[in-house]
Amino acid sequence: MRRHGGIVIGPIELPIGVRVVACDDAQRAAFGLVEAIAKEYEYDINRLAEALKAREANSGRKVVRMPPREVALVRKTS
Repeated sequence: MRRHGGIVIGPIELPIGVRVVACDDAQRAAFGLVEAIAKEYEYDINRLAEALKAREANSGRKVVRMPPREVALVRKTS
């Protein structure tokens, strides 16, 4: 974020052990992170998806899959 001219406060470690950072433009910061990750995988969405799935599987956390939502049909009125 600082590299792109943004203002950053932190990182600050909270009493519960979590590190947080505050910035003036969260959207630009999020885009910068996504851009860096995409660049690492040469903007190949399939490689990126596989890497994220592998990371998820190795995280040790329980993965929860939600069933797809039903789509409500809307009729157009003339």
